[in-house]
Amino acid sequence: MSQTTGSWKCEEGIHSSTRGACSSNPFHARYGFTESLDAPKACQEIWQPTDFLPDPASEGFDEQVKELRERCKEIPDDYFLVLIGDMITEETLPTYQTMINTLDGVRDGTGASLTPWAIWTRAWTAEENGHGDILNKYFIFLEELI
Repeated sequence: MSQTTGSWKCEEGIHSSTRGACSSNPFHARYGFTESLDAPKACQEIWQPTDFLPDPASEGFDEQVKELRERCKEIPDDYFLVLIGDMITEETLPTYQTMINTLDGVRDGTGASLTPWAIWTRAWTAEENGHGDILNKYFIFLEELI
């Protein structure tokens, strides 16, 4: 596997049947996946839910939570229903990744494959998991929803 300027070469380091699926799949060809995939971000560059929510370790934590609750009082209930549905969807991402890992051209039987698609799906799942985490903690801070 080689990394070049933030991209993973699709044709390198993969089994021949996967290489064939990668080059012959019309979806891959149409959307440019036969050339490269974006490399996952470094851990230090990935946002965390704590970047957007009150920090329990901070001096003003209680006041920050009160301010958050005040700002959210005017949000219609319908919006919260959508956010709850989104949180449930985000929480099921490991199921989606498991299904994706069974597809030819993406297969990641060990959960540690070094193929570009396997690396990308794991990074995608980690990114999406952050969405579920932030929504979960947001609802905990609002407490009247739980």
